[in-house]
Amino acid sequence: MQNDYRLPGDAAATQVLNHLSAEWFNDLCVLVSSREFLLTNLVLILMVLIARYRKASPLPVALVLVSIGVTDVFGAQVLKPWFSRIRPCFADPLGVRMLCPIADVGSLPSLHAANSFVVATVVTALFPRLGFALVPLAVLVSISRIVVGHHWLSDVIAGALYGIAVGAVIMLLSRRFLKMKPAAPKPEVAHEA
Repeated sequence: MQNDYRLPGDAAATQVLNHLSAEWFNDLCVLVSSREFLLTNLVLILMVLIARYRKASPLPVALVLVSIGVTDVFGAQVLKPWFSRIRPCFADPLGVRMLCPIADVGSLPSLHAANSFVVATVVTALFPRLGFALVPLAVLVSISRIVVGHHWLSDVIAGALYGIAVGAVIMLLSRRFLKMKPAAPKPEVAHEA
């Protein structure tokens, strides 16, 4: 049994964003909420990191993938069941439009927002100029979740903060680990006899 609780601003934001009459924006939100869009963007981001870091790219790629894994698994397995919050489209099926299908597995936090912001956080720490594109994209993905009727405003804010926090911790731990990493042995110099 899921709980139907709303925080200040949740109902108002849902009413405004879920009932926009701009069909092009609704269609854009359905697109950016799709799994295919998110996976395509992830592949593009990883390709940019590989091109940027070349031989050293396995570490940045691993950091991005681990950060998504941590955010997604902990969010789905621990946070969503713990908060047990019903999605707006199921809490008010007559008043909230569900623009694309979704499972009724809990609303808080938005894992789309969390995953988008964890990627934006980690990639921006690795390649700051890319952050100018990724942060607005993460915001758009987050807003799209309200537009399509899948999340409350507080779900999206919680997801964004959760993603930023996980990304920051992963980057801090990775930098600390890299500093503790033993130095590579010096190559031996051949002596002439």
